Amino acid sequence: ARRSRCAILTNNGWFLREHLPAMCPPLFPLFSGQVHCSAEYGVAKPQPEVFLRCLHRLSVPARATLFIDDNIDNVQGALAAGLDAIHFTALPALDLALAERGLPEEFDHAT
Repeated sequence: ARRSRCAILTNNGWFLREHLPAMCPPLFPLFSGQVHCSAEYGVAKPQPEVFLRCLHRLSVPARATLFIDDNIDNVQGALAAGLDAIHFTALPALDLALAERGLPEEFDHAT
């Protein structure tokens, strides 16, 4: 987050978006103002269009975006939309996938 912009795209509804800071305080302020739900876009993950609509709102090109999800269907949808994507299965595998992309240089899992 020190080097890149981070956001959440969820298929959960408006309620979660509005109350996530209280429901999961450790995610904030990192994701403050950066939680997006598929209801905003009229289409849900894994449809490629939801990724493109969200990225349009964020003013970020797909080719400059890394998407991480534990649902392989969502990962495939992101790939179909032109994003880079990682299927999260375990922390060591995520560390390896990030290292292969040069991200992050150093990560402290305790923080």
